Amino acid sequence: QWRDLRKLAMVELLSNRRLDKLKHIPESEVNLFVRGLYGLWKSKSGEEGMAVVELTQKFKDLTMNIMVRMLAGKRSSGNIGENKNEESEQMQKALGDYLHMILLIMVSDVVPLFGWIDSLTGYKGKMKKTAAVMDNILEGWFKEHKQNRKLSLISES
Repeated sequence: QWRDLRKLAMVELLSNRRLDKLKHIPESEVNLFVRGLYGLWKSKSGEEGMAVVELTQKFKDLTMNIMVRMLAGKRSSGNIGENKNEESEQMQKALGDYLHMILLIMVSDVVPLFGWIDSLTGYKGKMKKTAAVMDNILEGWFKEHKQNRKLSLISES
């Protein structure tokens, strides 16, 4: 399962054709990011014209916004200075865990006979937990998409 999901992500979501089609998204997200930083600086800067901004989380949010917008067509979190919602924080943690897991080389990937070792290391449980969180978030996105589609069909009638 996990191997198939990894394969699907690499072949379908990260193909050259798809990335080329969506190359405007990182540009627009970085533009929004810089505008948000400027607005934050403007609101926080004193007479000296300097402001202290913690950029670590801001860059995580930027990266997450780019990825989620490319995958789902919507932003993960708001602009800089806005509070993040619970779904955004869950998604950021789950996607971070997923990306960490996708890069790991599992024993069962190399030698399927030794799949039980993945259970001992705890990776199998973490994969299941991450998959459940991602499933809940994706299910919410699908419901939202269906509802939006239904509303657009009603408004067209």
